[in-house]
Amino acid sequence: MTDAKRYAVECYGGGEGLGAPALAVFDLDRETAAFIVTMARLIRQHQIHKIERYDFRVWYFETDPRDHLDDPQRTAADADPNLIDLRNDDQTLMRSEADRLCVTADRFRFLTYRKHCGEEIETAGQSIATLAAHFDIPWEFGNPDGHLHPKHGDEGLAAQDGGVLETNAQDSLHTLRS
Repeated sequence: MTDAKRYAVECYGGGEGLGAPALAVFDLDRETAAFIVTMARLIRQHQIHKIERYDFRVWYFETDPRDHLDDPQRTAADADPNLIDLRNDDQTLMRSEADRLCVTADRFRFLTYRKHCGEEIETAGQSIATLAAHFDIPWEFGNPDGHLHPKHGDEGLAAQDGGVLETNAQDSLHTLRS
């Protein structure tokens, strides 16, 4: 177990203007990892689509800070994101607002907006199973790649608990009875 895990991931979205930044870099500590795992368990237990909270830890780089490295250094930085130099350089960092951590049943990612723009940007989704394994946090769901097993998929809690899922067409409320 280590103090933190650093990620360097691709970004998507951002619209047709400036588009997405080249790279997002962020560190997660054990406390945040435990929070993500706890939220994923709540999502599974209550069949929630996702949980988001404000989180401003991500460094969004307009240009990849690894681009100026020679081949051996680039290979090392690709393998170990801890080698990426994080410095507050306004020329290479994207200004963002409304930064959020988004947790689903088996993955997490970060969402943001480019300052003064309306197109959302998101990082590539990351496996909760891999994060949990890094910090030795018990994670009883999913395959090694972090995706759900079929038994935790579409049939949901109603089938697992032997309950009945009712849909009220008039107001689209769903209730679960056992």
